[in-house]
Amino acid sequence: MSAEKEIVIFSTELIRNIILLCVGAILTGIGVPMVKAVMDWRSAKRQKILESELARQKEIIDSQIKFLSDFSELVWKMVFEVFKVSYAYAWESKELQQKTYTAYGPISWELITKIRSTISAASRLTSPATQREIMKVYEWLIELDERLSTMTDEDHTQKEWEEFHETKFDEAGGEIDSAISRLATDLKLYAGTMSKVIR
Repeated sequence: MSAEKEIVIFSTELIRNIILLCVGAILTGIGVPMVKAVMDWRSAKRQKILESELARQKEIIDSQIKFLSDFSELVWKMVFEVFKVSYAYAWESKELQQKTYTAYGPISWELITKIRSTISAASRLTSPATQREIMKVYEWLIELDERLSTMTDEDHTQKEWEEFHETKFDEAGGEIDSAISRLATDLKLYAGTMSKVIR
């Protein structure tokens, strides 16, 4: 092979290598940033979806905690309003008995209404089974209220009032604490579950 042909082949090979090198440099200069931009965009999108889901979960948990707190507070307020009356009839004067029962009427209506509306508003936060259990507590409160009203209309001895007060006081603890515990379990808001969620 002549020296001229070798020079031509070498020059052609060199030019081709230079072109490939330039093309590679261009592709690397453009392609890598483009791929990185696409990956960054996808990562940002995933992050946004995750943050949105976490915010939604936090909102649900906050609503569940508020419901548990509101329900517990309202139910116990109602019960203690009943027990103010039964205590007065068991151990206080006739004048104080009448005064306590007169004050009870408007308060009991307000509390029963609030309890019922709180239960209705939280129906989407609880399972149907737990909703039924909560309604049992509500029905128990209605029966307690009706029994109190019946007793005040009738003539009962101090001993009968004492028995009513003590029996219903013990009964209230079991009914309400049991319902609150089931509710906390259903909402996964008891200590054991919350520690697992945090981990």
